[in-house]
Amino acid sequence: MRSRSEIEQAASTAAAKLLQARTDLVDARKAFQIAEEAWLEGGKKSQAERKREAADTMERAEVVEKRAGERYEAEAAKLAKLEREDRVRELESARQELSTVDDSVDVAIAEFVALDRALDDKILEVAAVIVAAAAKHDHALALAAELRLPHRLDARPSLAEACLRVRRALTAVRAAEDRDDLSLWITTSPDAGDWRMRDMSAADLASNQRAAAFARATEAHNAATASAVVAINALASAPAPTPTETP
Repeated sequence: MRSRSEIEQAASTAAAKLLQARTDLVDARKAFQIAEEAWLEGGKKSQAERKREAADTMERAEVVEKRAGERYEAEAAKLAKLEREDRVRELESARQELSTVDDSVDVAIAEFVALDRALDDKILEVAAVIVAAAAKHDHALALAAELRLPHRLDARPSLAEACLRVRRALTAVRAAEDRDDLSLWITTSPDAGDWRMRDMSAADLASNQRAAAFARATEAHNAATASAVVAINALASAPAPTPTETP
């Protein structure tokens, strides 16, 4: 059994021979046409002989071209069979790889859930610290007022201020590391806040977004059209100006 490289080489050789055979056939046909025209004009015996020789050469060229074509088709079919087998193996490999995507996503989902819980726990931990600090700040203010002493305290701790500081810090780090906020991929998904969309596929969600965008564009167009109609009606109903007589 021949190797793939041998089959490829055979197909390449057959293609080159077919190209040469077709070139020779074209030349033979041109030579026969010239010989035939010369015989028709001159009618000499030598010209008739050259015509027969040109005809024989053309017939041989046709036979060679036909055999070269058959040989090329046979070698090309063998090569095509190998390429098809390669494509089949590639397809099967792709199927196997794609069959594991859902499993990978399931593993990622479990990790995202754990990270989300850890994030919630950390937020609640910080919030508890802030709430306790705010209460302590209020108590210190009350003591300072009661004792009639300056409190010398910083601003009252607040959850809003803590949230702003965390967001600014994360934004600065992402900017320094040239990273986008990929959490938006999850938190701003189309079905994140609408229970009606939670069972939709990705294609359905995309179609829903396009339909919503078209509806908004249609509403804006209708509003603009209505405004134009109102303006035109107002102009039509306005009294015509009174012409001024020239003395």
